[in-house]
Amino acid sequence: MKIPDKAELLARSIERLEFPELLKYLSQLSKSEPGKNLALSLKPESSLEQVKKEFEQLAEMLLLLDTIGPLHLGYFTDCSEFFEIACRGQALSGRELREVLNFLEQARSVRRFFKGEGRKFTALSELAGRIMDFNLLRKSLENSIDEQGEVKPEASPRLSQLISEQTLCRRDIQKRLEALLHSREYQSLLQDTFYTEREGRFVVPVKAQEQGKLPGIVHDTSSSGATVFMEPMELVPLNNRLRMLEREIEAEKLRILKELSEKVASFSEQLLEALDSLAKLDLVQAKAELAKN
Repeated sequence: MKIPDKAELLARSIERLEFPELLKYLSQLSKSEPGKNLALSLKPESSLEQVKKEFEQLAEMLLLLDTIGPLHLGYFTDCSEFFEIACRGQALSGRELREVLNFLEQARSVRRFFKGEGRKFTALSELAGRIMDFNLLRKSLENSIDEQGEVKPEASPRLSQLISEQTLCRRDIQKRLEALLHSREYQSLLQDTFYTEREGRFVVPVKAQEQGKLPGIVHDTSSSGATVFMEPMELVPLNNRLRMLEREIEAEKLRILKELSEKVASFSEQLLEALDSLAKLDLVQAKAELAKN
């Protein structure tokens, strides 16, 4: 009869104790994605010193829950992949930077707590002490990225100027289109009194048989063939200007995203350490909530 080795015995014990099911339940109590991942990856600890350390953290968290209440920890994404992308010199998207900002806000909340009344919880404060002050980075992201992950118009003076010029240009085009649509000279040529866009250029619906009477460029045709969508020649320079402004706006937004990503990359090591600390605090809190149930 083969005597099972230590690894086999541990595997059987874990299975019989339904340890994976316990970890799934623990992960559900965790608030963040990194905390949930950490819960699911737990294994029985063999180091007595580490066990004592974790019991101390758990005891403090139970006391904290009873006397003050839970940490102000909400959901945040595992941003480690974003830090890696930024370190490779690639620009993060606005949505990815917004996830980083959400994480930084969580980190600031926890850091503030342990700098104040949470200071007496020494074992937990040791974990929180690894979270540095990312105030400058957080403000840069906050000033540049909105809640939907879009670059704010005021993210740079140039972007603000370009967007203002775009708005004025668009208004000028629309004003001229309204005048054209209600002009007696062209009313008989038009299929309807509205304007639309084709491939980013403003066009009007013209009767197919009348298109030769309106100087302009055909951009599309209706499914019936009765209507062509024409860009009046007098609007070509303005439409060109509008398209150029749109390209310049996108280029400026990309520049801003790259600049912000470089700032994230410059703090990558500290950010990873803070992410690890928050995930562990989230896990300890989930353990305490499980212990209280």
